[in-house]
Amino acid sequence: MTKIEQKIPEGWSVKKLGDIAKLERGKFSIRPRNDPSCYGGSFPFVQTGDITRASIYLKEFSQTLNDKGLAVSKLFPANVILITIAANIGETAITTFPVCCPDSLVAIRENKSNLIWLNYILETHKGELNTLATQNAQKNINLETLKPLKILTPPLPEQEKIAGILSCWDDGIEKLSALIEKKKIQKKALMQQLL
Repeated sequence: MTKIEQKIPEGWSVKKLGDIAKLERGKFSIRPRNDPSCYGGSFPFVQTGDITRASIYLKEFSQTLNDKGLAVSKLFPANVILITIAANIGETAITTFPVCCPDSLVAIRENKSNLIWLNYILETHKGELNTLATQNAQKNINLETLKPLKILTPPLPEQEKIAGILSCWDDGIEKLSALIEKKKIQKKALMQQLL
């Protein structure tokens, strides 16, 4: 029995990530990867850097694929969690629109738990995933590392409450950050006028 299993609150359980959600690896099989004939279309192509820059929700992307690019990639729907499995291990974001992604990302979908709660829980496992990463040219993990990941899982009503509380805090932090940025711009403009 692990330490986690010894301290489980009543009604909670330890589940494997692969048992509570479907995990699918992204795909982009064209070589060379920067072949310009695949880019510039209408399909968002999300990579690890886009996930790293996102907050809870993925709202922006830096590249798009055309029909040729889509044919060698995989399109995931909105409302899935994307997790990075190469370079920056364990970064997550929830999609807000359909996206294509390479094999350095895994989509977590058909989730049997609260999506926002699961995204927060995965953030707490980032350090553990980093220690499990193998080092070749860059650090990476695979589906065999993610699927057995043990998740301490409360009942769905508690997941929803936890997700609501943490989302409220994140909203407040985001608003405060935007206000600070606005004040910095105002200060810079004032300094330019005064000096």
